[in-house]
Amino acid sequence: MTADLAHAMALGARWSGDSVRPVWPSVIERVVSAVDRGHGQTLWADLSLYLGVLLLYASGVGALAGGRYDNLRAILLEPRLRYHNEWRRGVELLYPTAVLDGRQAHAAGLSKTFTPMSDRVAADLRPLIADLVPDDAVFGRLFDGFEYLLGLVYIDVAKIEWGPTGRFVADQYGNGIDQLIEPEIAEAGESWAPLVAGLFGGSAKRLNESLGRWRKYYQTVRVQARFFRG
Repeated sequence: MTADLAHAMALGARWSGDSVRPVWPSVIERVVSAVDRGHGQTLWADLSLYLGVLLLYASGVGALAGGRYDNLRAILLEPRLRYHNEWRRGVELLYPTAVLDGRQAHAAGLSKTFTPMSDRVAADLRPLIADLVPDDAVFGRLFDGFEYLLGLVYIDVAKIEWGPTGRFVADQYGNGIDQLIEPEIAEAGESWAPLVAGLFGGSAKRLNESLGRWRKYYQTVRVQARFFRG
């Protein structure tokens, strides 16, 4: 039921400009708020967040495919979602392990990988944007890049030492997407495109502080991934 909408979101975030940018956060808000999570067991209620995760990822990957960091900022930061009587931004709530953590995902029959929910999102998203990103290798880089930025922005917004990781931490040799993005950040400095678009408050100092916390955390998770046996 969400497939056509996710496809449209990816295309829109890839190609659209200022005039329709508010549409993407509002769609995410409407879909997530359509389910009443105020009653029943939290585990079951949180499964409905997967619809929002798929839309966030579709539009986020689409925005990256087009270099539309202005759209990416809106997608991550502008949705306002009510969860357990608190208002949260999209980036703070819509990530794979918010739906099911690794143990729950394995118990539910998902793949016995280190990042089963991230792998599930990638598998579900791939056919939905095949016309937008035909090459599998390019899709992999965009997907991993989005998850890297999602975690970095999460840590920046939440001001904590934890952020949602993804498939890139399961790379046992440490040559994942971080090895492409972090040199880019260092070289570009204040002209780094996501920074210019308004992420991290447009502050290079704030970005570097958040990046330090993020790097420390995901490297710790990567060590755990090396010893994971399924």
